[in-house]
Amino acid sequence: MKMVIGLLWSDENVQSSIQKLKELGVAEDAISVLTQDVAVRQLLGGDQSHVVAKCALWGALLGIAIYGPVGVGASWCECTLLHFGPGFGIGALLAFIAIGTAFGAFLGHLVGIDQAEQGSHLYCRGVELGAQLVAVRANDELAARAMSLLREEKVVGMRVR
Repeated sequence: MKMVIGLLWSDENVQSSIQKLKELGVAEDAISVLTQDVAVRQLLGGDQSHVVAKCALWGALLGIAIYGPVGVGASWCECTLLHFGPGFGIGALLAFIAIGTAFGAFLGHLVGIDQAEQGSHLYCRGVELGAQLVAVRANDELAARAMSLLREEKVVGMRVR
């Protein structure tokens, strides 16, 4: 099943679209009209924690890749040049890896939050400004026909999910 979504700015276009979608064979319970940004976020965003977690994980790995060699260099310098014991060098290595992991995960988390928000921002902002979001759940063939019908109705920001 696919979901076709888009914004319509006039009540006449919304009502006309719903009627034409029903004539196409789209079931009434497969058509949603949303007028509140909270409902739009729930429909589109739902739980985006997987996007945020994936970005945080990649950030942590990148932090290890960057700070790990720095930690190796620092521990080598402490042990060889400054004549500290190997325990101190391992501690420095682990400290650099921990700092890199934390810093990378933090930056990855911020990037992930931004990516999660980008998916629904256009639609939430449109609904805040008075548009109505029309969402149609349909199989592939019906979704393609629903897209062409909604284009005729001057839908803005149409997307298939």
